[in-house]
Amino acid sequence: MKEYQLRDMATGLYDSGKTECDWDSATRRHGPTRIKWSKSGKRWKQLNHLTSHLRHVTEPIRSTWEVVEYELVETGCFSAAVLARPHR
Repeated sequence: MKEYQLRDMATGLYDSGKTECDWDSATRRHGPTRIKWSKSGKRWKQLNHLTSHLRHVTEPIRSTWEVVEYELVETGCFSAAVLARPHR
């Protein structure tokens, strides 16, 4: 299974999945919609979900942004009883 994240290579931050914009009270209009960045960010399970998110962003897409693709591999499974044991 794959997951995707958007990273700004210039800052090392990841797209949080949220956007923000400023309100111009003089013109009574919203300014450009920008991505909110964070240290951990959001992972999308499908690439088209990430691209759909980017369609709502009106700030220019920068050349320092990259899509990071993660390949998730199941390595094993544990019994719920093992995970529920208290640590001493």
